[in-house]
Formats: sequence, structure tokens, C-alpha cells
Amino acid sequence: MNFLNIWKETTLIAVLIGFIVFVIALKIQITNKKNKNDPIRKSNARFVWRALLWSFFTAYLVFIPALTIFPLPSFNGPMPIHVWRNNIVLEVIAPIIRSARTAQEYLGYNDSTPLYLFLYNTIGNLLLLMPFVIFMRILITRRYTIIFVIALGISLLIESSQGLLCYLSGVQYRIVDINDVILNITGASIMILCLGLIDGMSYVLGRLTKK
Repeated sequence: MNFLNIWKETTLIAVLIGFIVFVIALKIQITNKKNKNDPIRKSNARFVWRALLWSFFTAYLVFIPALTIFPLPSFNGPMPIHVWRNNIVLEVIAPIIRSARTAQEYLGYNDSTPLYLFLYNTIGNLLLLMPFVIFMRILITRRYTIIFVIALGISLLIESSQGLLCYLSGVQYRIVDINDVILNITGASIMILCLGLIDGMSYVLGRLTKK
């Protein structure tokens, strides 16, 4: 199964699951409409908006494995443990700097391929969990500590899964890199900071308007 087919199938699955979640979420909110004390259920438009958010959140969660785990490697037996250990990148930050320098050098030869790879890996890992923070904040909890811990857990789970699959398959199909975790958490932290500032400003403005 090639990369293009993975994206086609992932998109189809994400759309189907997102639609199912939308219908279920909308049904639940309409069923609970009689609860007049819940400010979320004051209008049908808000029902639809919240159901759509759940749909987008689910579709986003479907895409995370497609970006980080799939396509799966062919399994040829376990990788020798010493080889597997040597392929794990535990050097912090320096590989990112070297990758940026390599991209800069190749630009001098009019070759932008390393730059694209650098941007895809670095910016992609930085942005990966930002939507997760937003969806969690809107739909599930306002406690940023919980959001941060879950985001950290997801990032560690991704890298651990990649490492386990590399070992079991005997193929280094993904680079297991501690810097990916650092970038994931940095992006999540930036989004948490931004949302926290927005919450703080909203609180202050709310207090001022009440006066």
C-alpha cells in the first residue's frame, strides 16, 4: 500500500467517522435540549456548531496516525537490538540545526529538496498537536495542565509506536527522534499560552464591563 493510497483511504475514513460523530453529537444535544440550565443548548445553531466541532476533532484524530504511523512497513522479523538502539535519535536540538544548515547549503546549489524535508518535518511536528489543544479546550476541558499532559502522552505514544514498529518489522521506516517530541510539545505549549492569554483577556474584559 503506497503513501497516496493511505491518504485516500484515511480521508474517506475521516469523512465517514466525522459524519457519524456529527450525527451522534447532534442527536445527544437535541435529546438533552430540555435541560434549560445548560447554556450550551440555547439555540439550534449552537447545537450544530458543537456537533461540527466534534466531527472535525474526530477527523483530526484519524489523520494523526496517517501522518505519523502509516503506511506500515513490511514485517521481516525483529531488528537486532543494537541496531535498533543506534537508530534512535536522543541528541537534543542539534539534529534540527544540522538539518537547517544542510538545507541552506543545498539551496546554494538550487536544490530545495532538503529545505522541503526540513520544513515538513520541523514545522509539521510543531503544528501537529496545536489543533488538539484547541479542540480539547473548546470541547472537553479548560484545565490546561490536563491538556498538556495528554498532549505529551500522545507525542510519546507516537514515537514509541514508531520505535516498536521499527523493531518488530526489522525496517527503519521512521526516524525515532526525541526532537519530534520536543517540537510536538513546543507547539502544544505555544497554543496553550495563546489560549491562556485569550482566556485572561476575556476574563479581564468581562470584569471591566460588569463594572
